[in-house]
Order: sequence, then C-alpha cells, then structure tokens
Amino acid sequence: MLDKQPIPDVLHGATKRIKTGGCGTLHVTLNSKDNKPLAVRLSFGKMGGCGAASMQAVQLSITRSLRHGVPLSEIIKDLTGIACHLPSISKVLSCYDGLAKVLAELEPLPPRKDW
Repeated sequence: MLDKQPIPDVLHGATKRIKTGGCGTLHVTLNSKDNKPLAVRLSFGKMGGCGAASMQAVQLSITRSLRHGVPLSEIIKDLTGIACHLPSISKVLSCYDGLAKVLAELEPLPPRKDW
C-alpha cells in the first residue's frame, strides 16, 4: 500500500448535486491535487440522523482510500448499482449509486500525451 498522502491546507475541486429518490439531494465534492483525486465531501440537502452519518462514514472511507492510492475508478465500480429499498423514479438506484454517477462525472481525466 502506498504511503498516506497528506491533505494540504487548500484543495481545489468541483461540486455536483444529484437527486436520489427517497434520500433527497446529495451534494458531492471531489477535491484533487496535481490532477489526482484526493478527498471527497458529501452532504444531503436537509437530511440528518442516520442518512447523514452513513454518508459521513462513506466520505471518510473514500477519502482514506484515495489518500492511500486506491484508484477512483475502483471506488466507482464498488458503488455502482447498489440499490435502495425505496423505489426510484429516476435512474439513480440509491444514494451510493448516485454518488458513483457523480464521481464518474467529476473524475479528472488523465493529461493527454499527444498535445
């Protein structure tokens, strides 16, 4: 396993929100350093309690994984397709599936070598 990357005082990133059926709106921020994902921040629009606690646990686990060199693509694969017991009227199966969709959109592309 790679050494843990420190999180600098200032990180740049992008935030996107996604509606997640029964869980409400999830806000996902992906922060990068040197064009590599380093930290994730998650929050629900108005949800507290167990939902917010669950997202905090996922946020910490993803950030720890990124800091130890786990590729974001592997995290996205793990979260994609997780379905919730609540019926979805959108193409988002759960908070975790929605998170995977947003991370896939925000994932930094590797620099092109042909430029």
